[in-house]
Parts: sequence; C-alpha cells; structure tokens
Amino acid sequence: MKTIHIALVFVCVFNYAQSSMTEAQLKSAAKLLKNVCQPKTKITPAQLDNLHKGIFSTEPIVLSYMECVLRTGQIMKDGKLNYESLKSQMMNLPADRLEPGLITTENCKDSAKSTDKYMAAYEFYKCFYEDNPANFFLP
Repeated sequence: MKTIHIALVFVCVFNYAQSSMTEAQLKSAAKLLKNVCQPKTKITPAQLDNLHKGIFSTEPIVLSYMECVLRTGQIMKDGKLNYESLKSQMMNLPADRLEPGLITTENCKDSAKSTDKYMAAYEFYKCFYEDNPANFFLP
C-alpha cells in the first residue's frame, strides 16, 4: 500500500512538473504577445522599458499596449478581468513564479475599477507591479 502511495505522489509531481512552463517558454510566449501588440500600438522600446521598470504612463500608446496584451492573452475583455482564465494561466508559470503570482493575482483581482478598458488595463498592471515588483512580468 505504501508503494502505491509513493508511486501516486511521484506521478502527480511528475505531471505537475511537466505542465508548468520553463522560464524560456515563458519568455517565448511573452515574445509572441509583444510581436502582436507592439506593431499594433506602435509603442516604442523606451516606453516598454519604462513599463518593465514600473514607470506607468497614461499615454494612449502605452495604455493601448497594456490593453492589447491583456486582451490577446485572454486575461481581460472589454475592461473586465477574466479571473478564471488568469488563474488557470498562472498555474502554468515556472515553479519559482507560481506562488508569488497566485498571491498577486488574488491581491489584484479587483484592482481594475475604471469602466474604460485602457485605464482598467493600466490599473491592473500597476497593481501587479506594486504588489510584487520582483515577480512583475510584462511582454
């Protein structure tokens, strides 16, 4: 019986490890989102760099980029957070990002207060950065 339990735990851990992304896969997925949204919005590399540093601008181009990433990633639609989609996507994060990501997701799930989809994206990303700058991720 003990052997069956050990085998079952091993299978569960192995399956969990197989389903989470590596850091390289995460960067590749982010690159895809960036390659869709950067040309659409015409955000500059300097504006993107500022976002990565937590410097959030309300310039229309920057707001459009954040909204595009969230919409394309199926995290937000028409300014409304799709919490279940976000949470299920978070489950695929690399192990070292998973727990902090889930905590931030819970802390920021109600952060988008604006009825404007661009400002809602801004509020959501700003909360994500402020909640855990070390784990912040934006394509």
